[in-house]
Amino acid sequence: MAIIRSEPKHRVIHRSPPFGLVVRNFRFGDWTTMLGLGAVGFPLGAVCTDHRFLRIPLGCAMAFIGSCAGFVIAYQSSSLRFMGFKENDKESKKFPERLGEVSLDTMQ
Repeated sequence: MAIIRSEPKHRVIHRSPPFGLVVRNFRFGDWTTMLGLGAVGFPLGAVCTDHRFLRIPLGCAMAFIGSCAGFVIAYQSSSLRFMGFKENDKESKKFPERLGEVSLDTMQ
């Protein structure tokens, strides 16, 4: 777990959002980042080699690496919105109550 020393600038929805919640709330921009980096990876990998038989495997490997990098960027962006460090108006409307808090009503 990271130690965050700055104060959130927006409303905190969840202090430590779980994996499923973060992935379920990817925005369109998060998906385009992930798919775009994967799409750019294939041609980039294909032109990086002079050997003809390595173009397809290297292109696929670079597309996979690009998609993984895009997923990490999208995950970070979505997670920061839940923690209040990025603009989260859509998430605030979707989750009017703060998540991840234990109250006396839920313990009964």
